[in-house]
Amino acid sequence: MQLVWFRDDLRVEDHPALYGASLAGGPLIGLYVASPAQWQSHDCGERKRQWHHANVEALRSALSALGIPLLIWREEQFSALPERLAAFCQRHRVAQLHFHRALGWNERQLERAVEDALLGSSTATVPYQDANLLDYDQVVTQQGGLYRVFTPFAKRCRQRLALVPPLPCPEAQSPLALPEPSDHWTESPLPLWPAGESVAHNALERFAQQRASGYDQQRDLPAMHGTSALSPYFAAGVLSPRQALYRLAERLGEPGTGAWVNELLWREFYRYLMHHHPGLSRHQAMYPAKQAPWQSNDEYLARWQRGETGFPLVDAGMRQMNATGWMHNRVRMLCASFLVKDLHLDWRLGEAYFMTHLVDGDLASNNGGWQWAAGCGADAAPYFRHFNPYRQSQRFDPDGEYIRRWVPELAQVPDPALHQPGPYLLAPDYPAPMVDHKAQAAGFTQAYKLQVKETQHAS
Repeated sequence: MQLVWFRDDLRVEDHPALYGASLAGGPLIGLYVASPAQWQSHDCGERKRQWHHANVEALRSALSALGIPLLIWREEQFSALPERLAAFCQRHRVAQLHFHRALGWNERQLERAVEDALLGSSTATVPYQDANLLDYDQVVTQQGGLYRVFTPFAKRCRQRLALVPPLPCPEAQSPLALPEPSDHWTESPLPLWPAGESVAHNALERFAQQRASGYDQQRDLPAMHGTSALSPYFAAGVLSPRQALYRLAERLGEPGTGAWVNELLWREFYRYLMHHHPGLSRHQAMYPAKQAPWQSNDEYLARWQRGETGFPLVDAGMRQMNATGWMHNRVRMLCASFLVKDLHLDWRLGEAYFMTHLVDGDLASNNGGWQWAAGCGADAAPYFRHFNPYRQSQRFDPDGEYIRRWVPELAQVPDPALHQPGPYLLAPDYPAPMVDHKAQAAGFTQAYKLQVKETQHAS
């Protein structure tokens, strides 16, 4: 028997571990392990758990059509899995355990524990690389070092990208019954995001045909449906970046598609950094010395979380995420910058809140984005670069369509007033700005420079 361990790779097409298992001989069986307590300790919120459950059910159906049963276990903590997995493999004479390597320190520890538990047994472990466009151990500078700046990393990646056809799903086998009953694991449905591979491929097709050509012009406009909206499917591994890149291969020379591939490479860059620096998955800064002295203010944090800051575009973004589990990327950058550089709060508070509420919460991308905003990560935004909430809304939501959609208190406020510090004067139910942006930005710059200077002096 060949056992395939599914995690953040909930698909049957272009699945190296599943395909490799199908070539190894013998019947196939799939395994998925739900670890709610472990996920919660890693800031994985209810929406993400619901999203995974919906896609696990879709995976179960897709595997069943191939005659492959999917066994589901529930283990509150990862620590209990290795022993249980080793006993299962021995009991059912599993020849090989096939799985994809995952990012993150905890995930690596789990993989090592599983491999150790099976060491010396009759079950061999067969790991694969997945969800990456490249082998990150092979992407090095001319001097053999690691990249820490995006532009040369992306240039190197473009030189090495190979447009190979995605792997097919394995051939169907004679229907196989589950060797043991599955555990009970239920989550309420998540109707806002339809799950499954067919839905993901339809979304990719719509993007390729309708929006890819104009992506460079429309991606920063939150009121428009100008992004690919594929991130939830990438995050759960329902769609692989190889599949997306191959589908758009014939249009890579177009400005719109080229801009989208650049965003795909940002995803690769953050995964590359976490692969080589697993401490990033444990809330560690890439450059600890480049952090400002963070303040503690529970009221500030709560108002930011609720979308009641008095800055319309910030509030619209936070409310969109709270309501749907997704936020437009341009607005994500603004909300992150506001927490750090206007409210002077620790970026890790924002990282955790985003991860808890986003359906597409991706460990590496979320961490990389927040460290970029805070100025303490690789290729970070300079400490003196501040997102002005009013200029951002004036530039990217000039008609206020996005703001009014998510902040209905401002429905009757004229367009010009939305992009100035005084909308609350025309909307009694909307709060006044909680801080002075110009003063807070200047204060952050001063505190940051002083902190770096003191750190350098101490060293």
